[in-house]
Amino acid sequence: PNIPTFDAALVYPGIGLVGDTLMNEGRGTPTPFSQFGAPWLDAQAMAKTLNALGLPGVRFAATSYTPRAIANVAANPRFEGQKINAIRLEVTDDAAYQPLEVGVHVLSALQREARTRGARLFDGLGMFHAISGTTRLHRMLDAGADGAAIIASWQTEVARFKSERAKYLLYPQ
Repeated sequence: PNIPTFDAALVYPGIGLVGDTLMNEGRGTPTPFSQFGAPWLDAQAMAKTLNALGLPGVRFAATSYTPRAIANVAANPRFEGQKINAIRLEVTDDAAYQPLEVGVHVLSALQREARTRGARLFDGLGMFHAISGTTRLHRMLDAGADGAAIIASWQTEVARFKSERAKYLLYPQ
């Protein structure tokens, strides 16, 4: 119910990770996973920071919204009834957009801002670790690693996986 559109499905693999932080990831709005926010977020500065990364296929814009309960979809969204500062994602090129990489860059930027503002980004890491499939992502975020360093850290594993899977592909890539 929280992935009602193609755009929501496209951004979910990355921004879904944000949903297991102390942020609202657009639940309780008509555009879940296409935006994220919190009362402490400096949306203008965050949009500038994320756009400066030049991530392919996406732009970020400062906005605000008020999460509301939506029957059978979002019973108690985080920050329900509060107007929050937020970032809206606009996918500009579906083929170039890399949802997981965008999510990692977003998490890294949010972790830096949370520290600067004395806010907490994480509380109870069980589900975050389960969804990310590792404890390494949180450890790197906690250590202050930027998105590029985190993404680089798994490239050897990606190459090994691609090599292993090659023999199972029906069509060469």
